[in-house]
Amino acid sequence: MPGMQLVPANYNPAMTCPQCGDEYLHQHRIEVFNRGEDAKEGTHMTIQGETVKVDRDITLNPSARRQGISIYFECEHCPRIAVKLDIIQHKGCTYFEVCSIPLRETFVEAF
Repeated sequence: MPGMQLVPANYNPAMTCPQCGDEYLHQHRIEVFNRGEDAKEGTHMTIQGETVKVDRDITLNPSARRQGISIYFECEHCPRIAVKLDIIQHKGCTYFEVCSIPLRETFVEAF
């Protein structure tokens, strides 16, 4: 299984599917987590389609200490998986993590 790769596409790098290597990924859900350093509570915003939900549940925050963003993609060629891109802030550094997850986990009926 290939890892995340950046490939030139119109002079801009394109993220590829870690499962099949294809570039055709469509964003379908975004989650933003905001909190102070090591705070137990914070703000969680989910955007899916035209729906926006704001709550205080930060249990899925990809960062153990501060802010995090999760962007879920669907691959045109991998119908059973989603690609999740996490942007993680930790101790002054920003990290990126990409993984494949079962598609059903990204369509939680939270709305």
